Amino acid sequence: MNVNVTYKGLYNKVKRRNMKKTTFMMLVWMVMVVSFGCEQPVESKSQKSTQESIKDLEDSLFNAETNTLDKKKAVELSRLYEQWALENPDDEKAPDYLLKAADVSMNMKNPRRTLGLFDQILKNYPQSKFASTALFLKAFVYDDQMHDYVNAGKYYSEFLEKYPESPFANDAEASLKNLGKSPEELVKEFEMNQGN
Repeated sequence: MNVNVTYKGLYNKVKRRNMKKTTFMMLVWMVMVVSFGCEQPVESKSQKSTQESIKDLEDSLFNAETNTLDKKKAVELSRLYEQWALENPDDEKAPDYLLKAADVSMNMKNPRRTLGLFDQILKNYPQSKFASTALFLKAFVYDDQMHDYVNAGKYYSEFLEKYPESPFANDAEASLKNLGKSPEELVKEFEMNQGN
């Protein structure tokens, strides 16, 4: 067996795994933006103006010609999502808006702010349908952006305890298994498994 072919194949698998993570994050973002578009505006003047600002920013966030994200608008959008949720904590959309704010923040590589937003969801809306996603992504941010594998492991484990039937359960198990491993370590592990 040609060792270079094996390394190349494994390297491509690791590369595809990293691309899958990026694709996953973009999918989460796109689903949240689309789901917002279906919601009706709230009647209050201050809420309506905030929601109109949110809608305007969502509509202009991506440059269609260059397929790029306007970072300044993304930061403002995340701030407006959080502001709306804080001003309307009893509204059923509040945890959704906090998750959207966290998603934008996560994609802007602002892990401390992102974790704070996830914590707001987990503390204030533990029974919402967004709590499981917030907990999984909290572990992911510790793992992928902060490289804090102790906390990542803690939150992946907590996620698996609380939500074993979640669609993200397999991802959490795989992430927990490979926590902190470098691509080189993954290659060695792959080679050892191929030898068995």
